[in-house]
Amino acid sequence: MKPRNREINIFNMSLLDVLCGALGAFCFMMLVLFPSYRQNPQKTPPPGPPPQNCEDCMQQHQSMQQRMEQLNARNAQLEMRNPFVVEMIPRFTGYDLDLYIEDDRKGGDGTKGAPPDVKVEQGRKFIGDQYIGGRGQYPEVWMVRDAPKGAYRVYYKVMKFSAEPTTVPILVEGRLLLEKEALYFPKVVVRKVGEIFHVGTIQSDGEGNFTLEPEMESADADKLYAERDQWFKEEAAREERRRQEQQKNPPPEPKKDEQKKQ
Repeated sequence: MKPRNREINIFNMSLLDVLCGALGAFCFMMLVLFPSYRQNPQKTPPPGPPPQNCEDCMQQHQSMQQRMEQLNARNAQLEMRNPFVVEMIPRFTGYDLDLYIEDDRKGGDGTKGAPPDVKVEQGRKFIGDQYIGGRGQYPEVWMVRDAPKGAYRVYYKVMKFSAEPTTVPILVEGRLLLEKEALYFPKVVVRKVGEIFHVGTIQSDGEGNFTLEPEMESADADKLYAERDQWFKEEAAREERRRQEQQKNPPPEPKKDEQKKQ
């Protein structure tokens, strides 16, 4: 007997029946499990009891208003990201100068920065800000990282605890450093301890645009240089007169007995 030539077909009706059955079982399982599946379940607090009188209603209204104020303050903090840098540069030595920026921003405790005070050192109030400075007549830098819409007042303070300040006036310059440009503050002449100079106000629109409004007239640098030169000439003349007087009237020499005692 001759063997029959049979063709082997993998894809037949039996295989199709098995695949359809498996697909149906999968669909049935998904329909059963979908009602109890949530990607990010959020638990909402149960509603409180309804107010019984007007006092309860007012208390709920006040609590909701406080919550809204907290959320608005949080949103305002998240939107802050408009930095700028202020630099103060004393051109001569002799005074202890501090840079200070006052604005209307409120911290986490709801308070604003203090007004300028020459009796205390005042640094940054907000965590994002950076202040590089200290006691002495050195350049100082103040960076404001988060500058929402508002005014930022820039001050130079001549500290009261300056160690033996000179009587010679000095010149102080400053500038506002932005991303693409630098704006200059008025030049200031410092003559005595305890002075506070409001040199300018920086206006921010909250979108990264800044304008500088000078709050005082710029000092004449050439006039100051001439005044300093005259002071040094007069001081040199005074020193020469003192030296000549010492030569004319030398101090008496100590006696021999006093020298032996010494």
